Amino acid sequence: MAVEDGFVTRQQTQLRKTSNSLLTIKFLETLFGANKLRAIIQTTIVRSKSLKKPFVH
Repeated sequence: MAVEDGFVTRQQTQLRKTSNSLLTIKFLETLFGANKLRAIIQTTIVRSKSLKKPFVH
């Protein structure tokens, strides 16, 4: 049971992080404009792939 509780908590934390990320993205879209933000994200994804290890937030 304890393991399951830990899993649920982790899922909730992940959901909270996701909704926070979405708010941040909305804010950045307003700040930079959607096209510029998309370009930044694209660059970041390419850069993170070239590092060959997953991003740790």
